Amino acid sequence: MPISSIADCQEIHDLLLHATHEITVQIKAGDNTQSLPMAAVPDSFRRRVQQQRVVINGMWPAHSPALQTIHQWIEAHWSPDRTTQRPPGTVVTGQHWALQCEPRLDDVISSRKMVVAAALYGAETVARYAIDFARHGMVESQEVFLLKGPSVSQPKRLDDYCTLLPYRQALRRTNSAFDTSSSFPSPPENAGGICALECTQFVRADPHPTFEDEWFGTPLIQDGPETLALVMGLVWGTGLRLIQRLQWTPVAAEAVLPFWMLSGGGASAYPVELLPEGFPRLSKQRPLPTHELFELMGKYHDLPCQSRRRLDIALRRLRNASEKLEEEDRVIDLCIALEALFMEEGEWNNQQGIIARRGSWYFADFATERQHVRDTLRRFYRLRSHIVHGNAAAPETTDEAHIRSSLISDVFDVARASLKTMIGEGRPEDWHDSGDQRSVRHDPPRAESQVHSVKSDSLSWTVEEQKEIDRALEAVWKPTVDQAPSPAPGTNCTIHHGITPEAIEQCRLQGRACVVRHPAVLYMAHPKWPRRASDPLDERTEFYCERDVKRHMERWTEAASRKGLDQFEFPCDATFFHPKNRRLWPQPLR
Repeated sequence: MPISSIADCQEIHDLLLHATHEITVQIKAGDNTQSLPMAAVPDSFRRRVQQQRVVINGMWPAHSPALQTIHQWIEAHWSPDRTTQRPPGTVVTGQHWALQCEPRLDDVISSRKMVVAAALYGAETVARYAIDFARHGMVESQEVFLLKGPSVSQPKRLDDYCTLLPYRQALRRTNSAFDTSSSFPSPPENAGGICALECTQFVRADPHPTFEDEWFGTPLIQDGPETLALVMGLVWGTGLRLIQRLQWTPVAAEAVLPFWMLSGGGASAYPVELLPEGFPRLSKQRPLPTHELFELMGKYHDLPCQSRRRLDIALRRLRNASEKLEEEDRVIDLCIALEALFMEEGEWNNQQGIIARRGSWYFADFATERQHVRDTLRRFYRLRSHIVHGNAAAPETTDEAHIRSSLISDVFDVARASLKTMIGEGRPEDWHDSGDQRSVRHDPPRAESQVHSVKSDSLSWTVEEQKEIDRALEAVWKPTVDQAPSPAPGTNCTIHHGITPEAIEQCRLQGRACVVRHPAVLYMAHPKWPRRASDPLDERTEFYCERDVKRHMERWTEAASRKGLDQFEFPCDATFFHPKNRRLWPQPLR
């Protein structure tokens, strides 16, 4: 009897709920028999061997009304001739997992098996799995991918079948599915820089398959979890690397099938060093633009093989560069990413000129920006040449180190923005337009007001907005340095962590010139920051406002240190400086 509508399957809810009150399980252990009502099965009974013993050897009346009703439902809805459809919203991933299934049980034992499942895992859960199998002819499977890079504090649902989880939450789920003595031990619960991606998938389950088993799941993993990690890291602004993969079929899903399925679970680990946690280090994780992730994954899937091969090299090298602590390693990996993006096969001469010309043309939105990017890429490639030939000297001053770090950061932005654009549009078939030193890829060129200040991140402010923000924040801190009296010659400045009126007064009584670097005055001057305690604060605004304040706090520090001023400072945590917390802010504000 084929399924004609969803309503035909919903009756299993009532059947199983009834069964939990009608059936008594009798467990036989040697000569002893223990009778237990279905609603009070002990934890020891949850072992699979006990389940099989009860289903096959359990002494219960086969004429029970509930058992007979479920028996009839199984005959109607699990007929081999039934018509099934795959779950909506899923795609073929190309992965195959051969399930091991024992011969089909007779309908009476299948009914007993479902009743036991209802007692063990709850009637609602069993009913859901039973309905899904009757509709789709598939059994649900779970996969968890542990990812090195960021961490998340709350679950973030990406689609119906895919959720980003905090590591501790994922660890609890996997520990309940696997023996703790697994040969693939997970990182410790307090490990930092790890998040988890939990995916629900479906696999064809049939004791006598007439076709190849097919996995269906979220379109995010149709090109594999490694590709998902790379593209997610690209749009998230941090390197992501697959650490571990665990997959299993929930025992509650197996228990409702009208046959025995010996699929179990599996785990695989990757040789990844967990520490250090990666570079650059962010005080807060940039918001993940889910819509952009889905768009790029779909575009990546449709790219020609040759383009995918070169962009995959750039993806991996950009990810590698974000993880490295040594500056030389970051530069070399970034350079390989640039060559994969902007050079073609067989081009071995004048690499610096080619990358500077094509990279600036592809990235820039207007003529003056192109000139700046071309100069940036030339400087970067000279740094790369000094490194690989052993001629690079370590920065001698803080200013030199800051300049080099900013150069590398700027090239990161060029590579990330260009890579995302090439995934969306494909690699250019020719580069002849880049030969005109005055041209840019956009025709007509875009205005600054349309361009994001960090073009590799679609959530950032525009260039025009960023200029307004910088002017507003600089107008707050710069006068405090300019108007402070100059200290006596030979005085060494001291940085005090914390702001208290008593300490500031003591510093002034000692005749030392000082400045109070208070983040609150910068937040209150920020054009995008909430003004009232009742104003909302979204994730995007909080992240980028904190980034702006931290950048200007660093500039404030540099200016005060050059003048030799003592400094009092306080951490820049954005959440703390929401106006609703004003009474907690340290005083004074000036």
